[in-house]
Amino acid sequence: MNVNEAKEVIDQEGLGPYTLFEGKVFADGIVIKKDQAGWLTYATSERGGLAGEIARFESESAALDNFIERLRAQREMQEIQKQRRARRRAEREEQRRAEGQSE
Repeated sequence: MNVNEAKEVIDQEGLGPYTLFEGKVFADGIVIKKDQAGWLTYATSERGGLAGEIARFESESAALDNFIERLRAQREMQEIQKQRRARRRAEREEQRRAEGQSE
């Protein structure tokens, strides 16, 4: 994968937030950067700090593949969290209705 292909995947799948080589590092985002030793990818926390492990790669293509994988995994986790929040809201609402009927 090259940078243009990665950007196309990101746009088509609506992935993000992310930092592609340069620019602002977003909170709860995925980052890919190049340093003197090669390419690295990592996730950021809600405060923008490192979350988890840094993956290092000798090739840009391998780093971009990992970057896209991390973005997809992040999207899946966000969807799971969204479903959990909706389920908890529904459970609380059901509990409120049940409590209101018992009075």
